[in-house]
Amino acid sequence: MSFLSPTTRSLLHGLRADWMRRAKVDAGRLLALIKSTYGRPDRAADHFYAAQSWSLGHFLDGITSGNCMEYRRSRDTAYSLLDVGYPGGWVACRRDMIAAGERVIGAGWVWLVWEWSGTTDIAPRNRQHPLAVRLYSGAASPIVDERPCSPILALDVWEHAWLADYGPGRIRDYAAAWWEAVAWERVIPLLAVATSSKLVND
Repeated sequence: MSFLSPTTRSLLHGLRADWMRRAKVDAGRLLALIKSTYGRPDRAADHFYAAQSWSLGHFLDGITSGNCMEYRRSRDTAYSLLDVGYPGGWVACRRDMIAAGERVIGAGWVWLVWEWSGTTDIAPRNRQHPLAVRLYSGAASPIVDERPCSPILALDVWEHAWLADYGPGRIRDYAAAWWEAVAWERVIPLLAVATSSKLVND
Protein backbone atom coordinates (compact mmCIF):
# COMPACT_ATOMS: atom_id res chain seq x y z
CA MET A 1 0.00 0.00 0.00
CA SER A 2 1.24 3.51 -0.77
CA PHE A 3 1.49 6.06 2.01
CA LEU A 4 -2.17 7.09 1.63
CA SER A 5 -4.87 4.99 0.03
CA PRO A 6 -6.78 6.60 -2.86
CA THR A 7 -9.85 6.79 -0.63
CA THR A 8 -8.03 8.68 2.12
CA ARG A 9 -6.27 10.95 -0.35
CA SER A 10 -9.62 11.81 -1.94
CA LEU A 11 -11.13 12.43 1.49
CA LEU A 12 -8.35 14.84 2.45
CA HIS A 13 -8.57 16.80 -0.79
CA GLY A 14 -12.33 16.98 -0.30
CA LEU A 15 -11.93 18.26 3.25
CA ARG A 16 -9.48 20.91 2.12
CA ALA A 17 -11.89 22.14 -0.55
CA ASP A 18 -14.82 22.11 1.89
CA TRP A 19 -12.91 24.02 4.56
CA MET A 20 -11.80 26.58 1.99
CA ARG A 21 -15.40 27.05 0.89
CA ARG A 22 -16.56 27.47 4.47
CA ALA A 23 -13.79 29.98 5.17
CA LYS A 24 -15.19 32.05 2.25
CA VAL A 25 -11.75 33.13 1.02
CA ASP A 26 -9.37 32.08 -1.72
CA ALA A 27 -5.99 30.51 -1.02
CA GLY A 28 -4.18 33.83 -1.28
CA ARG A 29 -6.14 35.30 1.64
CA LEU A 30 -6.00 32.36 4.03
CA LEU A 31 -3.03 33.60 6.05
CA ALA A 32 -4.59 37.00 6.60
CA LEU A 33 -7.84 35.40 7.77
CA ILE A 34 -6.02 33.01 10.11
CA LYS A 35 -4.19 35.88 11.78
CA SER A 36 -7.17 38.24 11.98
CA THR A 37 -9.51 35.66 13.54
CA TYR A 38 -7.06 34.11 16.00
CA GLY A 39 -8.25 34.38 19.61
CA ARG A 40 -11.64 35.79 18.63
CA PRO A 41 -14.53 33.65 19.92
CA ASP A 42 -16.93 35.34 17.52
CA ARG A 43 -14.78 34.20 14.57
CA ALA A 44 -13.80 30.77 15.90
CA ALA A 45 -15.44 28.88 13.03
CA ASP A 46 -13.79 31.08 10.40
CA HIS A 47 -10.43 30.58 12.07
CA PHE A 48 -10.86 26.80 12.22
CA TYR A 49 -11.79 26.44 8.55
CA ALA A 50 -9.04 28.76 7.34
CA ALA A 51 -6.33 27.25 9.54
CA GLN A 52 -7.27 23.68 8.74
CA SER A 53 -7.42 24.36 5.00
CA TRP A 54 -4.00 26.04 5.08
CA SER A 55 -2.34 23.29 7.16
CA LEU A 56 -3.89 20.48 5.15
CA GLY A 57 -2.76 22.14 1.93
CA HIS A 58 0.78 22.31 3.29
CA PHE A 59 0.62 18.63 4.18
CA LEU A 60 -0.82 17.45 0.86
CA ASP A 61 1.55 19.59 -1.20
CA GLY A 62 4.42 18.05 0.75
CA ILE A 63 3.73 14.47 -0.41
CA THR A 64 5.86 13.26 -3.29
CA SER A 65 4.62 11.91 -6.59
CA GLY A 66 7.98 12.03 -8.39
CA ASN A 67 10.24 9.30 -9.70
CA CYS A 68 12.60 7.33 -7.47
CA MET A 69 15.82 8.84 -8.81
CA GLU A 70 14.60 12.41 -8.35
CA TYR A 71 13.25 11.55 -4.91
CA ARG A 72 16.57 10.11 -3.72
CA ARG A 73 18.55 13.07 -5.00
CA SER A 74 16.24 15.56 -3.28
CA ARG A 75 16.12 13.51 -0.09
CA ASP A 76 19.91 13.37 0.14
CA THR A 77 20.14 17.15 -0.29
CA ALA A 78 17.46 17.73 2.33
CA TYR A 79 19.15 15.33 4.74
CA SER A 80 22.42 17.26 4.37
CA LEU A 81 20.61 20.49 5.27
CA LEU A 82 18.89 18.85 8.24
CA ASP A 83 22.28 17.64 9.44
CA VAL A 84 23.35 21.30 9.52
CA GLY A 85 20.26 22.87 11.06
CA TYR A 86 18.57 20.29 13.30
CA PRO A 87 20.09 19.09 16.59
CA GLY A 88 21.16 15.52 15.93
CA GLY A 89 20.66 15.85 12.17
CA TRP A 90 18.06 14.21 9.96
CA VAL A 91 17.99 10.99 12.00
CA ALA A 92 16.94 12.92 15.11
CA CYS A 93 14.46 15.02 13.12
CA ARG A 94 12.75 11.90 11.80
CA ARG A 95 12.67 10.38 15.28
CA ASP A 96 11.27 13.53 16.87
CA MET A 97 8.53 14.07 14.28
CA ILE A 98 7.34 10.48 14.59
CA ALA A 99 7.45 10.65 18.39
CA ALA A 100 5.54 13.94 18.40
CA GLY A 101 2.85 12.35 16.25
CA GLU A 102 2.42 9.58 18.80
CA ARG A 103 1.76 12.15 21.54
CA VAL A 104 -1.30 13.59 19.80
CA ILE A 105 -4.65 12.54 21.19
CA GLY A 106 -7.34 12.68 18.52
CA ALA A 107 -6.43 15.77 16.53
CA GLY A 108 -3.42 17.90 15.74
CA TRP A 109 -0.38 18.69 13.63
CA VAL A 110 3.36 18.12 13.85
CA TRP A 111 5.47 20.81 12.19
CA LEU A 112 9.13 21.19 11.39
CA VAL A 113 9.76 24.92 11.77
CA TRP A 114 12.53 27.46 11.48
CA GLU A 115 12.73 29.26 14.81
CA TRP A 116 13.74 32.90 14.78
CA SER A 117 14.05 35.64 17.34
CA GLY A 118 11.14 37.81 16.26
CA THR A 119 13.40 40.74 15.42
CA THR A 120 13.32 42.44 12.05
CA ASP A 121 16.47 40.66 10.87
CA ILE A 122 14.86 37.26 11.66
CA ALA A 123 18.05 36.02 13.27
CA PRO A 124 17.67 32.40 14.39
CA ARG A 125 16.80 32.00 18.06
CA ASN A 126 19.23 29.11 18.32
CA ARG A 127 22.19 30.07 16.14
CA GLN A 128 23.58 26.55 16.18
CA HIS A 129 20.36 24.70 15.37
CA PRO A 130 17.59 26.94 13.92
CA LEU A 131 15.23 24.04 13.11
CA ALA A 132 12.81 22.51 15.61
CA VAL A 133 9.81 20.16 15.81
CA ARG A 134 6.62 21.57 17.30
CA LEU A 135 3.34 19.88 18.13
CA TYR A 136 0.01 21.73 17.78
CA SER A 137 -3.42 20.61 18.95
CA GLY A 138 -6.60 21.03 16.96
CA ALA A 139 -6.38 23.74 14.31
CA ALA A 140 -3.41 25.56 15.89
CA SER A 141 -0.45 26.25 13.60
CA PRO A 142 2.92 28.02 13.41
CA ILE A 143 1.17 31.02 11.86
CA VAL A 144 -0.27 32.10 15.22
CA ASP A 145 2.43 30.69 17.48
CA GLU A 146 3.62 33.29 20.00
CA ARG A 147 7.11 31.81 19.63
CA PRO A 148 8.18 33.25 16.25
CA CYS A 149 8.83 30.64 13.60
CA SER A 150 8.34 29.86 9.93
CA PRO A 151 6.66 26.60 8.78
CA ILE A 152 8.68 24.13 6.74
CA LEU A 153 7.08 20.68 6.83
CA ALA A 154 3.69 19.44 8.12
CA LEU A 155 2.50 16.05 9.35
CA ASP A 156 -1.28 15.70 9.68
CA VAL A 157 -2.10 13.59 12.75
CA TRP A 158 -5.84 14.12 12.78
CA GLU A 159 -7.49 10.70 12.79
CA HIS A 160 -9.08 11.25 9.38
CA ALA A 161 -5.58 11.20 7.86
CA TRP A 162 -4.41 7.84 9.18
CA LEU A 163 -6.97 5.77 11.11
CA ALA A 164 -8.76 4.17 8.14
CA ASP A 165 -5.52 3.16 6.40
CA TYR A 166 -3.41 2.14 9.40
CA GLY A 167 -5.87 1.19 12.13
CA PRO A 168 -6.06 2.00 15.85
CA GLY A 169 -2.76 2.36 17.66
CA ARG A 170 -0.65 2.46 14.50
CA ILE A 171 -0.01 6.18 14.17
CA ARG A 172 3.73 5.47 14.42
CA ASP A 173 3.57 3.34 11.29
CA TYR A 174 1.66 6.12 9.53
CA ALA A 175 4.19 8.77 10.56
CA ALA A 176 7.12 6.59 9.49
CA ALA A 177 5.49 5.97 6.10
CA TRP A 178 4.84 9.70 5.71
CA TRP A 179 8.52 10.49 6.24
CA GLU A 180 9.39 8.22 3.31
CA ALA A 181 6.83 10.04 1.13
CA VAL A 182 7.89 13.64 1.78
CA ALA A 183 8.37 15.74 -1.36
CA TRP A 184 11.83 16.87 -0.36
CA GLU A 185 12.23 18.97 -3.49
CA ARG A 186 9.58 21.32 -2.05
CA VAL A 187 11.26 21.44 1.35
CA ILE A 188 14.83 22.09 0.19
CA PRO A 189 14.40 25.85 -0.55
CA LEU A 190 12.96 26.44 2.93
CA LEU A 191 15.67 24.38 4.60
CA ALA A 192 18.32 26.21 2.61
CA VAL A 193 17.11 29.61 3.84
CA ALA A 194 16.93 28.42 7.45
CA THR A 195 20.34 26.79 7.47
CA SER A 196 21.98 29.69 5.60
CA SER A 197 20.76 31.97 8.40
CA LYS A 198 22.66 29.75 10.80
CA LEU A 199 25.82 29.96 8.74
CA VAL A 200 25.59 33.73 8.29
CA ASN A 201 25.08 34.27 12.00
CA ASP A 202 27.75 31.85 13.26
